[in-house]
Amino acid sequence: MEAGSSRALASRVLRRSDTLPSLRLTNVDGETVSTRGYYGRRNLVLFFVGNLRCDDCRRLLRALAEKHDEIRGEESEVIAVVPGSREEARKAAEEMRLPFQVLVDPDGETHRRVGAARESGPAAAIIVVDRFEEVYEARYEREGHRLMDADAVVRSLRFIEVQCPECGAPEWPVIEEPALRQRG
Repeated sequence: MEAGSSRALASRVLRRSDTLPSLRLTNVDGETVSTRGYYGRRNLVLFFVGNLRCDDCRRLLRALAEKHDEIRGEESEVIAVVPGSREEARKAAEEMRLPFQVLVDPDGETHRRVGAARESGPAAAIIVVDRFEEVYEARYEREGHRLMDADAVVRSLRFIEVQCPECGAPEWPVIEEPALRQRG
């Protein structure tokens, strides 16, 4: 494949401390959603589904749905990015009762932009970013599915929240010293 071709694979995957590129896709209802809309407000868990018929991808989608309230409690949102048609994505989202945004990547271009692609098409990846779009975790499907599980996602989000002095515990807690007693 040619490097300039829209079908070319991404030249690099996202790594910790990279900045997430701005992503704009259509959700299953036909509305345009941009990751920039979450900037400064919410951490993001982006699950790039390799194939909606993949049992491992469907299992992780369901697990993220089960943890949805816990994830939201960490000032975070889940966004699933699925290849294929909007109708296929809508059907899967309804069937699995997904409580989060499901965005459609009809030609796999967004998967390629973030490094979630192989020669045969889109690949699975899970990318956790803080509210300022800095990548905290990025796991890509290579041989089999060795992505983060939903519990590991929640642990990563908790860690992100604790690191942020404006959002979680202060870096150095203030400890009040008892008044010194004078001897008399």
